[in-house]
Amino acid sequence: MKAIVVGTADQRTSLPVGTFPISDGHATPTPIHGIHHSVGGAAMAVARVLAASGDDVALAVPLGEDYAAAVIDTEAYRFDMSTHLCRRELRHTPRSVDLHDEDGHRHVYLDLAHAHSLPIDMRSLDTDAQRADVVVITSLDQAPTLPAALAVRGLRCAVDLQAFNPFDALHVPTAHRGTHPADALLATRETIRGALSAEILAFRADAVRARERQALAALASRARSRLVILWCGTDGVLLLERGSCGWPAEAVHVPGCPELDAPHGGDTFLAAFLHRVIARELAPEEAARGALAATARVLRVDHDLDRTRLARLLEDERSVRDQGEVPLSPVPAPAGSTLAEGAPRERDGTA
Repeated sequence: MKAIVVGTADQRTSLPVGTFPISDGHATPTPIHGIHHSVGGAAMAVARVLAASGDDVALAVPLGEDYAAAVIDTEAYRFDMSTHLCRRELRHTPRSVDLHDEDGHRHVYLDLAHAHSLPIDMRSLDTDAQRADVVVITSLDQAPTLPAALAVRGLRCAVDLQAFNPFDALHVPTAHRGTHPADALLATRETIRGALSAEILAFRADAVRARERQALAALASRARSRLVILWCGTDGVLLLERGSCGWPAEAVHVPGCPELDAPHGGDTFLAAFLHRVIARELAPEEAARGALAATARVLRVDHDLDRTRLARLLEDERSVRDQGEVPLSPVPAPAGSTLAEGAPRERDGTA
């Protein structure tokens, strides 16, 4: 499968801080162990998983011409992905600092370096989009016009709306903030309308907790997509697939497991799911079950996975078991969850 992954990537410095809040420091350096450098960003997280799954991946993100860009290029080289579609016109490449304590709390400071001033559009992708099996957009802010342009040309597109709230009609993406409210709202509506034409839509449950099924139905009723997926973390995923008679009355719930409560879990799942649905042509529910199990195995392992190790973790459970590694099996949603079997919920009827 040929895939183009659009969004942002950043040079990330991870720093252990002991505990929060951080106490006042001293003028002299404080000895510390565990400072770690890596590459962050949803686009890189998705691209890594697709590349490790054996897909031909091109990364399309805005960069500068500096050391941080070289770090991102090196990471792409490690995973055998192309960076020829990256725009390199920023004054400096996006970077971030990830502070984390011993209890797992973290605070990430992100400097995007005005990346949204360099949008990725059809001119950026040129003929590569025509040859790709899918264009994956991990940040609508970074590619506000791209979903509509791809749809007009009949090209497959998957859009991750992140923590999108379909009940909030005034949601304004970062790219439109700071402009006149009327202009921002108009631009927002056009951006969202274009995204709703993507063949596959994904979003996160962060902004719709306790209303997951209603949110999924609300988004599906407005979308022209074939698949709409809601990532619910440890609760798993909800998905709707449009049939010949429209959307089904009930969303499919694929349960999750505790290991899914980790940063970039949604990115890892989306990439593993797209590989199974598009490259392997699995049915969406089967693809979701396999992708959740693979995501749990990946998130159980620390960072710094190379391509070979990540590829092994992404394989199906039978293959992993044959190699002597114990797979993780998803468990039902915990009691009290709005996704648990038998929990009160509204009917997911959609137009």
